[in-house]
Amino acid sequence: MLRSNTFFYLNGPPSVGKDEIGAQLASTLNSQVFTFKRQLIKIAKTIAQVSDSRWEQLYLAKENPSKRLFGMSPRQFLIQVSETMVKPSLGADYFGEAARKHVLSVGSKIYRPFHPVFTDSGFEPEVGHVIRAFPAARHVVVQLYCEGKTFKNDSRGYLDLDVEKYPEVMTLKLDNPRVEDELLPSHIKHIVSSILKPTLVGDLR
Repeated sequence: MLRSNTFFYLNGPPSVGKDEIGAQLASTLNSQVFTFKRQLIKIAKTIAQVSDSRWEQLYLAKENPSKRLFGMSPRQFLIQVSETMVKPSLGADYFGEAARKHVLSVGSKIYRPFHPVFTDSGFEPEVGHVIRAFPAARHVVVQLYCEGKTFKNDSRGYLDLDVEKYPEVMTLKLDNPRVEDELLPSHIKHIVSSILKPTLVGDLR
């Protein structure tokens, strides 16, 4: 299952354009966006006792502290839950396993080439868990760099996967992606044409 597919892992600091690029990449490939934080958000909402709609409202200002999140911002609260509650108890690859199950659940209903796009890749144990779970697939890390954007106050970082441990992984680097203008399609074309057959990028000319 999923043997002829390519997994994409977008990796970069906050506000560098991962969500925008990931959404268009998934659309171009007729695929779907996945996140490692999907299960984390479920847990965080349960702990904070907030509804889906209330969480969405809070997350629109994810850097702003909220009384509903014990004085933390949504970003800080997710880091707190992940790094001090879940991972120490359940393992550093817990969210990688949750992501693996989600990919299998979605992929089992699709009978065509399927290319999952992860937009929040920043921890080797999580990404590595998915890579090991699908050894016959291709795996591509897309690292986004932008002047002035850093991982300050974020628990993630740029992935530095050991080539001996993960020889099947390709890494692409994209400098200064400008997601707000007409250059976005060219970024997507570069990513796709570097990995997949040219016929998949014809519509991006």
